[in-house]
Amino acid sequence: MRVLLLCAAAFAGGILAGAVLWPSSAPAARRSGSAPRDAASLDLGEGQRAGPAGSGTAESGQPGSAADATGVATSLRDLAAGAQEELGKALAGSGGKALFEGNGTVTGFVRDPSGEPVRDVVVTASPQAQPFDLAVAARRTRERAHEDVDVGVIASAAIEGELWRRQVRHSARTDSEGRYEIKGLVPAWHRITAFHEDYDLQPEPRNNYVQPDAVLDFRAQPVAAVPVEVRMPDGERAENAWVTWQGPLGNGSDAWLPDPGTARLPRGTCRVRAEVWFPEPLQSQETEYDAGVAASGPLVLKLEGRRMLAARLVPAEGLLVPDRVEFRLRRVEGRAVDPESLKDDQGRAASQTGGRAIWYDLDPGRYLIAAFLGGRNLLAHAVAEVTDVSTEVELPFEAPAAGTSVAARLLGPNGEVAQGTTRFALVLGSGPGAREQQADALRCSDGQWLVLLPETTEGEALLRASVKDYGTGQESFDPRRAGTVTIRFREPARLKLRVDRFAGSGAEGRLFAALWCEAGTVSARQVEADGRCDLGSVQPQDYSLILFLKDREARWSISTRRITLRAGEQEEKVAVPALHTLVVRPSPKLRAREVMLLSSDPALGWMRRTARVENEVATFDALAAGQYEVQCGKRRVEVRVPNPGEFAVE
Repeated sequence: MRVLLLCAAAFAGGILAGAVLWPSSAPAARRSGSAPRDAASLDLGEGQRAGPAGSGTAESGQPGSAADATGVATSLRDLAAGAQEELGKALAGSGGKALFEGNGTVTGFVRDPSGEPVRDVVVTASPQAQPFDLAVAARRTRERAHEDVDVGVIASAAIEGELWRRQVRHSARTDSEGRYEIKGLVPAWHRITAFHEDYDLQPEPRNNYVQPDAVLDFRAQPVAAVPVEVRMPDGERAENAWVTWQGPLGNGSDAWLPDPGTARLPRGTCRVRAEVWFPEPLQSQETEYDAGVAASGPLVLKLEGRRMLAARLVPAEGLLVPDRVEFRLRRVEGRAVDPESLKDDQGRAASQTGGRAIWYDLDPGRYLIAAFLGGRNLLAHAVAEVTDVSTEVELPFEAPAAGTSVAARLLGPNGEVAQGTTRFALVLGSGPGAREQQADALRCSDGQWLVLLPETTEGEALLRASVKDYGTGQESFDPRRAGTVTIRFREPARLKLRVDRFAGSGAEGRLFAALWCEAGTVSARQVEADGRCDLGSVQPQDYSLILFLKDREARWSISTRRITLRAGEQEEKVAVPALHTLVVRPSPKLRAREVMLLSSDPALGWMRRTARVENEVATFDALAAGQYEVQCGKRRVEVRVPNPGEFAVE
């Protein structure tokens, strides 16, 4: 648990500091983390390895102290105990078993390069459902960076999520035939990993994210334990380092190694590299090493300094550094530069936070750097000369020119400045021809915003603003005469949703609820593991309450109904409808590679899904009862769900 707590402390501290937190005591806390990366036996104790979160870099003067990390970690231990207690209550409740157990399976074989089975391989299925997802919490925290962030809330959610995943994690060992079968999986995407002390194991195909009832094989490459020494430029040993390698079969892995450390390298020629980030970013040359040949001594990797090019936004007086900035870079020849040409360029920053971007190991020469707001609007640009030493350039930016923006004041019910995560949209034109588009904005130090306008904005326009805790408000204005547009929010409505028949419905881990009105979707949240969903604050009015499912490739609604929300907190109950599977068998003469399923049923809402034809059928799961349309090429046929047996399309 100690390592997880320190990781959470580093993560939470990094959010507050605007950079990744790596206290000086962190290496000592991670000395026990030399266990292999995919060891299925890893738990929240001493055996779990931790690495640099996001492999990010901290800005000068921002890393926290060892004392800070110790204090945060102590508080997090209390949070962890509370999270464990809550999970215990869930298990003891009537819905606990359905929440933590499923009936899905994953099977497969593990074989070595000669095709022989490998026994005693531990294969683990880890659910990737998001009732308590750390990445979601991190993203939401970054979006509200200007607010006071409660470290305890973020860390508690992270710990609770990790504990939940470990409750529903399942493992199995391969038998003498190299076969494994993992049972009891909940309906969600799972990451399948395999571990054996003597093998490097890679999935076939390489994607190891599967749904229950899948088949996933692994190939086993024999490995050798190789002692590794990582040395600083002055010859001293590094306390620990991040070591990565690529194996002879194209497989790769990494590890956070202490000094001395041991890397498990696939037998054959591997390309190995080490790096550290503090007190400065250092990296070794890539070294070829044959792990199948007996070596007289350890593998020594010597670190070298890395050239760094940094760019920093400098706002004009009265403006703040915006959050949604993308930095682009390109090497240029001659004196002519066109920063707008970088808008669609892929040369983005290797690391960026707080209006600062960093690139490493660039070849010497002249480089054009541009910063774009929202990826579309050019804020500033500069040309930097990269030499053999690190360089930092400033990118000053001014307020938008007259006529290219409109000032916006956002006021709450009592006249206060409405602060929180804010998004803007512009509705141009009126009637059926009206079009809505996202708008970027610069925040001013006095609480106002400068909303950027498209180059061609004529006639009446509508400015729409969505603010966390206030909902969505709007106000019309004339772009040609606009001074300041004031949007006043009424007292918001707060909807707390309770979803019945959630556990065991087949929607666990992928069910979302959304509120939709003529202004569009104003709130959408994932339903939590216990069937609760807080849709936050919205403006009081009539909405369509929509339940929809989302997986990696599509989203589709399963229920919609009208709801009226009034100011204040409001609770509603909604039930997950019975979900069905539709199997479509296209006629061979249609030569269909995929089948499309559409619906405009008022009880379901509009949807469109596609499924590949495999073994002569296309399968759509988790469909609510209703009227659908099946499309195979130019052939369209209506079908009612539930439908017994296979539905043939001739």
